[in-house]
Amino acid sequence: MQVLAEQLVGHIHQSEHRQFVAESLAMTDAVLAGQPIDPDELYSRLESLDDLDEVNIFTLQLLDTQTYPEVWDCIEEAIGLVCLINYEEHGRWDAPPTLGFIVEELVDDFFLRYRQILTDLSVATAVERAVRQDARIDLDDPWVRDRFSFLFSPEPAQ
Repeated sequence: MQVLAEQLVGHIHQSEHRQFVAESLAMTDAVLAGQPIDPDELYSRLESLDDLDEVNIFTLQLLDTQTYPEVWDCIEEAIGLVCLINYEEHGRWDAPPTLGFIVEELVDDFFLRYRQILTDLSVATAVERAVRQDARIDLDDPWVRDRFSFLFSPEPAQ
């Protein structure tokens, strides 16, 4: 989901929003690589923990009327999942309630939504090429291979 979310950054309309999301995804990538990142600091990129945080991804999505909404949804879901993992890895069970929506069905929804993005934005070939070239993608892993096949195989004729 991390690699796929990174592929969506270029589809965010405003450059300052793209930059903020790219920085946030760099943080989630660092967490996945085993680097320690404070869970609250990472989560505050997604949603404000207090009224002092002015910029966060939820707010940027609300303000952005030009970007395809599913792009924001997929980015939020990918970052939210890593936030939850990060809280758990730090032994913190006090994750913000918003992260309670992270369940297996959400992961399935992410891939359904992502497949729709690939179709609607006509970017499947470019994204598939980028994902195949990314060293973090292990197509020998059955779970990854199944999701990859779901995203990039043609839909059966009906």
